[in-house]
Formats: sequence, structure tokens, C-alpha cells
Amino acid sequence: MDITNSYSEGPSQKKRKHALIRASVACVQCRKAKAKCVHLPSKRSCVRCDRMKLSCSLASLQIGVLDSVDLGIAASPERDDEMLVTLTRKVDDLHRGMAHLLGQSMNAATFPAQPPINAISAAPAIVPDGMAMGNKKPQAIDLDTTFFNTTPFRDVREVSSFYSLPFSRELVYDIRPDFERERLSFQYDLVNMGIVSLKLAKDLVTVCNEMYGKWTSFPQDVKPKQLLESIRKDSSLLLAVCCLLGLRHYDGVVKRIGLDMQILGVISQILSLSLQNLPQSKQFLQSMVLLSAYSLSCSKGSIYFDGWFLSGYALLHYITREMNLNFLSEKFKSHPERMNHFRLWNHLALIHLSHCILSGRPCLIDELRLDQCREILDLTLARNFDARVVAKLSILLTLYNCLQFHESLEDSMAELDSTWNDWEYLCEQQPLGQFIELTYRFARLMLLRREFMVKFSKSEDFMIHRSRSQDIESPLAHADPVFGAATLGALLNEILEESIAMLTIACNSNYGEFLKSADMVKFMTVYSALILINTIRQGFNSNDWLSSSALSNAKTSIDDCIRLCETVQRDLKVGEEFIKGHILLMVKFGESIHEQEI
Repeated sequence: MDITNSYSEGPSQKKRKHALIRASVACVQCRKAKAKCVHLPSKRSCVRCDRMKLSCSLASLQIGVLDSVDLGIAASPERDDEMLVTLTRKVDDLHRGMAHLLGQSMNAATFPAQPPINAISAAPAIVPDGMAMGNKKPQAIDLDTTFFNTTPFRDVREVSSFYSLPFSRELVYDIRPDFERERLSFQYDLVNMGIVSLKLAKDLVTVCNEMYGKWTSFPQDVKPKQLLESIRKDSSLLLAVCCLLGLRHYDGVVKRIGLDMQILGVISQILSLSLQNLPQSKQFLQSMVLLSAYSLSCSKGSIYFDGWFLSGYALLHYITREMNLNFLSEKFKSHPERMNHFRLWNHLALIHLSHCILSGRPCLIDELRLDQCREILDLTLARNFDARVVAKLSILLTLYNCLQFHESLEDSMAELDSTWNDWEYLCEQQPLGQFIELTYRFARLMLLRREFMVKFSKSEDFMIHRSRSQDIESPLAHADPVFGAATLGALLNEILEESIAMLTIACNSNYGEFLKSADMVKFMTVYSALILINTIRQGFNSNDWLSSSALSNAKTSIDDCIRLCETVQRDLKVGEEFIKGHILLMVKFGESIHEQEI
């Protein structure tokens, strides 16, 4: 399917069984899962919590003597007469309840007491919620933009400008480009430095645009020569990154030996110059999207790119650059570059959150900004790739939230499945839909991995790297007595099932899309194969734990993954060391080689 088609192409919506009412304030569980919160008039909780048997915070929103007023539920013209009569009858009770609360607030001179804690922690994953920080009211979805549009720094700027007084550009956010620094950065133009010829630069940028243009939103109707001229005019860093990635798939003759290392050296020098240069251009952010998405394979020798740092660094630069175009500002809604702004932000957010999960580091942006990523789907220019990014971001955000708190596996899986149900229809839009399911399977695998470590691991190590010839204690020796062999066996079978499902999706996916997918996708695929190897190495390769068919499928999936990675390594002209290293790891790990021998 052509990726330029609208993301909205998909199965028609099924007619709902009940008339649902959208809650004006989402319950805690729905906010955490990034799901729509809808209320059934006959229930005292939202539909999602009622279906999954979760404790719904809407049920606890009562005032005074009220016991059934639907607070936080938006009025609907379709409500029946009985509901209207009920609400009218209780207006006086509502008034008395509000007066009672007001009296308590004035007497105590403090905030109202926090609501009861639900079965699942109400604190969101990225920034502390009011309920987690102290006695504050739950966050509502009706956001006040005054704080973001009229700040103290802006007040000082306006007054200083009126009197023509100098002021600190950092203080008032009136940051303008440092043209001297920009002039220095253009000294690193690859063509001017003689590292690549003009023709080779055009060819490499063209290849990069064909393979990775979706990440940067390069215009597709511009001729290669014009695109090269535009990039050279705007950013030497973007030129270097495009040439580096273009080398991966360039079939022409490259006379210069070690060209990729020379380009990497230039990129490293330009990044060093950019540290104090504020604000950075849109082209700088495009460069950071590509570098952070392919940081694992771009790193080589002494030059290392940390995807978590680069994506977080770019997000901070983005916020600095867009201070007067805040997502909460009405001005942003009419900006001509809105689509490109959204795409850059969404891609950086997805890459950053992926690295947070893979590296165990915190997210540098709050949940409010992550939630706004889905607003791109309201734009008419949104495409399949945009929907894929938002879907993966929603799934990973749910996983990120679940991994931060002590939750039962059942509760975490229920939240993840709820998010998956919102985006599952996109999987029918191939070839991009398969990567959404791959992300979902990885999220399930991560939750199962945590369950294994909590119940059956004696240390923080999940992978057992000792030789098979050495005695490996059974996980049951360190398990809580409550968890027996049956629990362990069921968990192992689920881990195998999800790992095999991931590898099946990856190996049967559109190879062209997998080849140019971000490094995180390739890493997730290899990691699922390593989990299969690890399961067998721990001594679970007997019929007492796993069926012979499951073990056979596991070994077949491992071999398929190795062959897929070997194909990727063969087709990459540059940057293949990343894949080559993982192939070697799978082979040696499967042969029971000790970690020190790898």
C-alpha cells in the first residue's frame, strides 16, 4: 500500500452497542493508558474500567451527600428525560455539597483531601501527578493556556522593549541565531572541504531521501539538485548526516577509502560547536532525528552516538526554538509549518521514549507533551507513517508507565491491551502496520520479562551467560513458595509465544521496510531471539517445561532471525557493524560461549 495514502484508510467503525457519553474528565486508568474515557449512564464507572474490572476514579468523585451524581460527565442532548429529572432534583444537594466543601476549605486553609488510592497507582509515568505530589486536585483535560502564553519573562520583555532598554535574551526568550557560530559551522560543508564531490553529494542525498525521507519530511516534489542546494544552504550537519546514511545504500563507486569515518568526524565536530548555539534550526532537528533513530549503527570506533541523549537534546532545542509556538498556544494551530513541526516533535518523542525503555533512563519531556503527539491525526495532511508513529508512541508510553510501578501482570496486560485495541485496525494497512504489532508484542514481552525477574530471578540479571556445561540452578530454587512449577511453566510458554510471534512478524515483514526501519526495531527483533536462546540455556529445553513443538518453533525462529540479519548486513554498504555484532552474539550465545569469550 502506498504510504502516501491517508492513515484513515481502514475498516469501517462498528456500531456501538450502547449510547456512550464522553467524560469531560478522564478517569485515572484511562489517562494512564492514553485511552478515551466513555461513561455508560447505567454504570458508575467508565466502560473501559467496567470491562476490565478496574477501580474507576469516576466512581469516587462524590460531593457531600451525593451518591450517584455523574460528576465530570459532559452533558448530552440525547440524555433521556429520567436523567434530566434526576439531575434537576439533586441541584439543591449539589449546592449544599459545594457550600460544605467551601466551608471546609476556608477553615482548613488548605487543599481538599486527596482521593482514595486505587488498586493501580494513579501517578503518571513521566512527571508527578498532583495526587502523587500532595493534596492537589486531579488533573483535568481542560488546559489553561494562560501560563504558557503570558509568562513573567515575557512581561519583562514587553516593558523593556517599550522603553528601548537592553535585556537578557535568555531571560525573555528572545533568542536569535548567532550568525558568527553559523558561519563557522558552514566551514564543515563536505563539498567545500573536498570530502565528497558535488555529484556524489547529490547522489547520496537522493538515496537518503528515498530511504529515510519520511523521518525528516523532505519535500518529495523537489528535484535532487534543488534539495541538495537547499540543504547546503541551511545546514552542514544535515548534509553530512544525509551523506552518511546515503552511503548505506549507494551502489555507485566511492573512490575515497574510509569515507564514512571522515563524515563521522565532521558530524562530531559540528555537534561540538552546536552545544551553545541557540536556537537551532529546523534542519538541525532533522539531523538529530536521523542520528538518534540510527545511533546504534552510526556509532563506529571512537565516535559514539547516544540515542537517548541526542533525542532528548533535540527535544530541548525544539522547545527552545518554539517558545512562541507552544503546542498549547492558539497561534500554533494556524502556523503554515504545523504539519512539519508536529512530525519532527512526534519522531523525536518516539525515538526518545524507545531509548528510555531500552536503556532504563527517564523521559525528559512530560506526559502532557507526549499526549499532544496524537493531535497530528486531526490534520488532513496526516499519512500512514504519522499514524504508525502515534500508535507506536501510545503503546510504548503505556509500557513505560507500567514498568515504573509495582503492578500485577494482569493489570499491566489489561492496560496494554486496551491501548492496543485503539490502534489494532492500523495493522491492516501494510506494509507499515506490521511494525505496530511488532511494538505491541515487544511490550508484552517486556512485561513478561519483568514478571519472570520478580518471581523467579535471584538477581537483577535476566540473561544467563554461563556455559551450558556449568550447573545452572533452577529458578524455582529462588522463587517465592507461592509460585510453583505450574506458574513458571505457564510464564515460560508465554515468553516463548511472544518472542516467536515477534520474530515471525519481523521475518515475514516487507523486507524493504525492515531494512530502512530504525535501529530500535532491529534491536527489538534481535533481543527476542536472544530471549529464546536464554530460555533454552537455562535448562527449560525439556518436555517437562516446554512442548517439543514449542522448542522446535523457537529454534526455527532463531535461525530465521540470524538469516534475516545476515541479509541486512549484506545489503548495507556502511553501518553493517551493528548488525554483524548482533549476529555474532546470537551465534556465540547459542553455542554456550562464556560472556568473557564474546
